[in-house]
Amino acid sequence: MSSPGQTSWIEVRALIERKDKHYLILRPSNPGVEARWDFPGARLRNHEDPADAIRRACRDQLRLVVGIRAAQPPMRFNFGSHAIDFLYYLCRIEAGEPQAGNQAECRWVLSAQMREYYFEPGIQQVVDRLIDAD
Repeated sequence: MSSPGQTSWIEVRALIERKDKHYLILRPSNPGVEARWDFPGARLRNHEDPADAIRRACRDQLRLVVGIRAAQPPMRFNFGSHAIDFLYYLCRIEAGEPQAGNQAECRWVLSAQMREYYFEPGIQQVVDRLIDAD
């Protein structure tokens, strides 16, 4: 639940797996904010189904068709002025090869190497879960 005066929204993220690797994107940096690694995804549009949002995000950002294997427990992150509910989905590629599009950089990363990358603290919790599950 959001605090009074605090805005909130829902974002979806695709945990795209291929063998023992996950697909990461480097979000472009903003002035005064260091670039950070993340998983492909997007903000939910009004009345959009989260699974449809994952498919849209992967299609639009990476030119991929993905299938959803499983949903992960939702996670809420409070950023002070706003809160975001993140919905993570384990996905597999059904068609296409990832293309960087507007992302600063994209790459496949071995699960064991993911701790070498800079993530926001909330995203790092998801990374730790993935590593511990392997």
